[in-house]
Amino acid sequence: MPICTNCTGHIETLYTLYQTAYNLRLERCPHCQEFADPYVEHDGLILVLDLILLKKGVYRHLIFNRGWPPRRVGHTHEYRELDHAKKGKWKTVAKSGLCLVFIDAFIRWMQRHSSEASPKLAGYSTDFNDFVNIFGACLIDAISFHTGVMAACISILPLVEGFQYWWYGMSKNTSSIRQQFRLSHVPLTLLYSSLTKFFLLFLLSIWDNTSAESTRSLNSRHAVYASLRDWAWRAFDDDLFDREWMLRNLLGGMSAGFGLRVVLDCHPIFTTIMILVGWITKIFASWVVSGSGATIRGDDRWIIYSIP
Repeated sequence: MPICTNCTGHIETLYTLYQTAYNLRLERCPHCQEFADPYVEHDGLILVLDLILLKKGVYRHLIFNRGWPPRRVGHTHEYRELDHAKKGKWKTVAKSGLCLVFIDAFIRWMQRHSSEASPKLAGYSTDFNDFVNIFGACLIDAISFHTGVMAACISILPLVEGFQYWWYGMSKNTSSIRQQFRLSHVPLTLLYSSLTKFFLLFLLSIWDNTSAESTRSLNSRHAVYASLRDWAWRAFDDDLFDREWMLRNLLGGMSAGFGLRVVLDCHPIFTTIMILVGWITKIFASWVVSGSGATIRGDDRWIIYSIP
């Protein structure tokens, strides 16, 4: 059953469809009297932008409401979540996961070769093998991280139910989001939450240092302004402040924890524990792979950046 993206209450349908696919009417939530899911009318670009901005409504739309059919005028067919719909979520996880792993591998490959000269014709095969190795390592990291988070979710959610029962007593009912929870929601949420991290990492990978040097030389007549600007550039220099590490670790972890909090409807402490378990599993898998001799040309930084 779909939910309202504002108050998370159960609703019968998201919108009513009339004669054509473009003639529809959004339904209002009976609990908060707002439109149940305004994202029905939005295109994919708006969804991606709201995912990057970490908005709760787009998570609830994609995880719980995506794919639910509308109420058609003249039809009384009742829709239920069948087995093929559940399998469709896992197919979405597989397709989205492979796409994001490819993006992550491309970003890491581009960052590795950003300081090198342009490849010659003879070096294409070497670069391709390097990219394949990076893609395989990213795939192992993603699988291990998602496995650790799902295992922690299965173990911690019963504890959350017990904690809420002890804290609130019999008057506290299970939330509508928790009633609609499926295990496939966890990897979907992690994949959607990683868009913010990948977007900023992609911008970081194509950062032009020469433009920064040219910008630094402008308006040099303003001594105070120039000194403050130079201090800011030195503070965010890679020798003192590792931007990639901050994006992958802090921003990636916070965005993943935010997405899990929206989907699981639990305290941030529990989602933080889930993310930490996923990190530990991922680091352990990176060490196992590096210990087996399958590292990327002996690059020790791979273990450092193995945290999402």
